[in-house]
Amino acid sequence: MATLDGTGGKDIVKVVFEVRACVEKGEMRVTGNTASLGKWNVYNSVKMDRSTEHENIWSVEVVVPVDSLIQYRYVVTRGELGGAFTIVSLETFPEPRAHTCLKSTSVQTLRGEYEVSEAGQSHTGDGWLVSTSELHLQLGTLGSALSISDHPPDTRYLLTIHPFSIKQNKTVDCSPCKAKLLSRTEGDCVTFDLADGGCPYNQQTNLVIFTTESVDFQDTGFSVDVYRIESDCTPPLPIPLSSASKVGRASLFPRQYLGDQTSGQVTLTVFSHLHELLPIGTLSLSFLLIHPVRELPLLHSTKHTYSNCWRQHKRMLHIGHRGLGDSHHPQLKATETENTIASLKMAGNYGADYVEFDVHLTRDHVPVVYHNFLVATTLAREGFFSGELYAMEVKDLTLHQLQSLKLDNSHASGEEVEIPCNCSNKCCCSNKTCCSDNTCCSSSIREIEHEEKRKFPTLENVFHGVPPSLGFNIEVKYPLPERAKDGTVGENYDCFDCNDMADTILKVVDHHAGDRMVIFSCFNPDMCTVLRRKQSKYPVMFLTACLNPIYDDPLDVRAHTMHDAMMHVTAEKLSGIVADSYIFLEDPHLIKVVKERGIVLFSWGDTNNDSATVEMQANAGVDAVICDCIDKAYARARQ
Repeated sequence: MATLDGTGGKDIVKVVFEVRACVEKGEMRVTGNTASLGKWNVYNSVKMDRSTEHENIWSVEVVVPVDSLIQYRYVVTRGELGGAFTIVSLETFPEPRAHTCLKSTSVQTLRGEYEVSEAGQSHTGDGWLVSTSELHLQLGTLGSALSISDHPPDTRYLLTIHPFSIKQNKTVDCSPCKAKLLSRTEGDCVTFDLADGGCPYNQQTNLVIFTTESVDFQDTGFSVDVYRIESDCTPPLPIPLSSASKVGRASLFPRQYLGDQTSGQVTLTVFSHLHELLPIGTLSLSFLLIHPVRELPLLHSTKHTYSNCWRQHKRMLHIGHRGLGDSHHPQLKATETENTIASLKMAGNYGADYVEFDVHLTRDHVPVVYHNFLVATTLAREGFFSGELYAMEVKDLTLHQLQSLKLDNSHASGEEVEIPCNCSNKCCCSNKTCCSDNTCCSSSIREIEHEEKRKFPTLENVFHGVPPSLGFNIEVKYPLPERAKDGTVGENYDCFDCNDMADTILKVVDHHAGDRMVIFSCFNPDMCTVLRRKQSKYPVMFLTACLNPIYDDPLDVRAHTMHDAMMHVTAEKLSGIVADSYIFLEDPHLIKVVKERGIVLFSWGDTNNDSATVEMQANAGVDAVICDCIDKAYARARQ
């Protein structure tokens, strides 16, 4: 037998990988655990050939080591490596396909089917961005997007979008635009190519998202043509333009969506179809530009992927809220300080399956674990509380500054306040030997804390300080614009660019997660989309409180109701929803509605500290609950 480089001098055998797959746009590849299959690196995967006799049959011949367990997956890609290359979809079995190739003189053929489903669950999922950026142009996420003179609010529109180059004689270098039609009433989404038709838009019931990909959007603008649908019938999507009358056009230029921030809002003027210089209305768009993140060998490995596969457990899982629980809860104050390594470990010791914690970026771009957006600080003199508080955002302080703060709960306000030590020597604030006379430190913070009890631990240290058997639910702390109940603008925070923040956190996870199970979650719908499009290894869950009366109302309608949440999860291929459990006390039937859609469902909130509420959710099929006092909760579950 011959040998092959990369097999360690072992004998080899020829294997034909053959798969039946309906691929309209793109090509099939196979990737696996041997050198000839690319070592799970999709960039080194093997391109398959389409059969000339059967267009849905793809095959390729590869040499592999004899008597070795061959593991592999099939992947659908579009474009060429080194250019505009995209991973369209891939197999998401919990474990890859496997076959032991025995010594043989004949060629062995491994046949299979792509897009296999079991018990109604698909085992293929969307891939991630590789070399192209993806632009989302969203209508209706912040309310009514289209306002045309003399048109009533319930007018039904038809929209088309076309890219154009702002430079003469230059071709447009982006993929054909796709449309996502999101139904707020059904909680569903339909994705389709626009081709020669348009996308219907009813401002009272729908959202519309246009998407396209490009290596460089620098010279690309977009024209949005607005039509009015005259008839009541709705033909199959896309709707032919002949069924509507043209109203006008709005244009989006690169300078309006390319800048320091890759997400934002822009209002365009709609000009009349009959008189091109006559403004007749406005079109409000939210834009989201998602860039690929490179050099993530763990997250971009095709060996394991969990984003489209949630293992069904014999019981509902328990997730420790901020570790062992909220340190400031008036009735259930945790025995360990929340969001510290000590609290996370203790939750695991008491039986938590996962621990949930919040991750921010510091001013020097270090991911740290802390709950609030703000830190209340005061100028301390000789360790005495000055009484005057200064609220600072976590993102405005460096890691050193944050970890130099000490918690003091002794003042009259009862709020958590960070007291900076003004000692010039190495003292307890830096976890070193305290200065000789201790005058710099108040009695409440004089004691040296153990590293595991330190506030603001880095995400990297948390990965290394907590046993790998304990799963992590990482809530990415990205603000969601809100409005107070009285109609005024709520408390909104500045933030890092969503791509920069996601990339920084993903790189830490890639380098330090190892075999640990990780789940991402966020209240901001766009950040959920960003996290999902940059990787497909770990599940991304959409956090929502809906319109809970005790919180300010989110401006983004995707966070208003459970049907809105389902709509967003379906549109962006997220894994599931993490909902405030008060919603299920108001309407328990919603649990069944979500689960029938195949959506993973977690819950959070103070009501999860009530055993009867948790038991109701367990019986109804909720997959996991996030709660305080995990020691008591898990003890009840075992009973």
